[in-house]
Amino acid sequence: MNAAVLKKIDVSPLFRFFANYGSAVFLSWLGYYFFTEIALFHLDSFRFTWEPQLVTWKSGYVFTVKSFWRSVLLVYVFCLPVYFYLRNDTLSKGALVLQSVLFVLTGRLSVLTERHKLAVRFFLVKMVFVPYILAIFLAHLRVTNYKLVDLWRYFHMDVLDRPFFAPDLNWLIIECVLAVVYFFDVVPFLVGYLAESKFLNNEIKSVETTLAGWVICLIYYSPFNLAFAAFFVRDVPEYVHPFAIGAFGDYLYFILNVGAVLCLACYASASVSLGWRSGNLVSRGVVTSGLYSVVRHPAYSFKSVAWLLFALGASLHSYLSGQPWLWRLVALSVWVFGYYLRAVTEERHLSGTDPDYLTYMQSVPYRFIPRIF
Repeated sequence: MNAAVLKKIDVSPLFRFFANYGSAVFLSWLGYYFFTEIALFHLDSFRFTWEPQLVTWKSGYVFTVKSFWRSVLLVYVFCLPVYFYLRNDTLSKGALVLQSVLFVLTGRLSVLTERHKLAVRFFLVKMVFVPYILAIFLAHLRVTNYKLVDLWRYFHMDVLDRPFFAPDLNWLIIECVLAVVYFFDVVPFLVGYLAESKFLNNEIKSVETTLAGWVICLIYYSPFNLAFAAFFVRDVPEYVHPFAIGAFGDYLYFILNVGAVLCLACYASASVSLGWRSGNLVSRGVVTSGLYSVVRHPAYSFKSVAWLLFALGASLHSYLSGQPWLWRLVALSVWVFGYYLRAVTEERHLSGTDPDYLTYMQSVPYRFIPRIF
């Protein structure tokens, strides 16, 4: 029955083209309208702006998340006809989502196929992560632009003005490095959430189906992480200030900052290795290059270590100043343990849907630490 229904709907190439294109544009617009006009949390988090700068030049044009999203929609409107003309052999996921809604509203649940269910689950993934990734990408682009311009200004201003502009040069340098690192970390996810194509080698094979898998993943992303962070605060500054405890403090200051920055660089390199296959709650094929040839979850490993190094520095400062220090480490340990749970649920999903991942688990037996764990 399912095959007959799909065959009946798929008979006309012209129908498929307009169904695929129309559904993609409609769902993209629907998401844009909901998150920029209705969703209160996102309306508040989208308020920041970015005016591109280059040295002493300012563009005069101010980007907002809303205007950036509109630009993405325009790209969709003009590029999707070409894509769907080249890929007009079957109904797209957007068309299958709308078809699923029609079947549910008319009480034809038995007609829903696995393709429909996969399309709906992936649509839900995009509804959660597309607003997040658009805002984060623009935020990182903004910070990278402003910090690099600040660094240029620092070295081209009068020496006497420098201490007032940036009292701690090391802090400014680390901010610049981390801005670039996070920018390269987020780009693969931006493309991964906005585009799915065999040309990018990132077509969806499966989407997480368990409630546990979704919950454990979503608590790391806004707005869901706000409730969890209310109990386990994750206020770790990404810079360890100098210690006033002699030579040992100088060594510790250097080791903690450099170690954390290197870990975050490795964390970003894991995203680069994933490439356009990046994405949460989805399977797009096994990646075995880069750090994924050493451990199965390098991003979680290195980000956890970076967090702990920064947290150790902040906690030591609190301890030396007589302020509470232990809870920060305890709360952060809970977040790190959450990464372990994410790894477990992801492996359960991937190994249960992709035989290649079972082979990968045998060839790379360690989750986080080579030869240990």
